[in-house]
Amino acid sequence: MTDNNEEIKQLTLWERLKYIIIEPERTFEDIKKHPTSLTFILLTAGIMGILMFLKMDLYKETFINQMIQQFSDTGSEIPTNMDAMASKQAYTTLAIAMVVPAFIWLVKASIVNGIADISGGYGTFKQSYSVIAYSYFPVVIGSIIMTIISLIIGKFEIAATLSVLLPKSMEGEFLYFLLMQFDVFVIWYQILAIIGIAKVHDISKKKAAIGVLATWGSVVLIVTGLATLGSAIAGM
Repeated sequence: MTDNNEEIKQLTLWERLKYIIIEPERTFEDIKKHPTSLTFILLTAGIMGILMFLKMDLYKETFINQMIQQFSDTGSEIPTNMDAMASKQAYTTLAIAMVVPAFIWLVKASIVNGIADISGGYGTFKQSYSVIAYSYFPVVIGSIIMTIISLIIGKFEIAATLSVLLPKSMEGEFLYFLLMQFDVFVIWYQILAIIGIAKVHDISKKKAAIGVLATWGSVVLIVTGLATLGSAIAGM
């Protein structure tokens, strides 16, 4: 009886987070039986909000410098209420940072769950959403690391992407924006999502990868295209 009870006992939040790093299939096996994610959603929202709050002054400074540069380039008069504008924008960004992850998981889980079902999977949307949510944990870790580095060097915009391999002269080009999407923590997130979707839907990792990578690839292309277009317009 004791062994059976241990088998069906749900992992705690901290156990899930521990195993998602060192033994992800154990977390996903637990999610398959207990597809809960509300606590993790709230934890992620809180962490993202705190990280943005810690970088608030750096954000305001960056925002003001960019606005001054923009007004100078267009020959427009620089507003006197720049501090107020920066504060409003900073708190808006903080709110977005807290809400966006859960929304992204919703869209990604919907698409991935549908593709997994078509591929012969047997999982539910609730399981898929929980998998996508917990797979995002490396991105949360990455955000914490990047925030610490940001505060140490006093710079708001830093990233662990492949774009750092390119010369500065290529900034603003399509390849630069494309490589900006290849963040080591985001790649880790996609790998975990593939493992998790395969586990809860009882399908191969190859089939699971179709939905996971299709959604990521679409986002990469859209963001890259918009960034390149915006850079081209700004350079006119």
